[in-house]
Amino acid sequence: MKRDAWQKFLNGDEASFGELYRRYFNELFAYGLKIGFNEEVCKDAIQDVFYKLFTSKSQLTHIQNIEFYLLQSVRNRLYDIHNAE
Repeated sequence: MKRDAWQKFLNGDEASFGELYRRYFNELFAYGLKIGFNEEVCKDAIQDVFYKLFTSKSQLTHIQNIEFYLLQSVRNRLYDIHNAE
């Protein structure tokens, strides 16, 4: 089912983008907290990752495991934010 939403999004179904966001937000948020970041930084990082996902979808067609991609992207964004402070 997760893969279905990802494929629909890649094929231009913008409603599936919201589905992906709702489906993964809590998991990504909990992950950010678990690795030591505060709530606001986690929310900002997740927002940044989903913005990039939306604006770069044509470059992301090779991604097979969206959950892994999102977790890695949020982690990387959190560390980018931390290093910029």
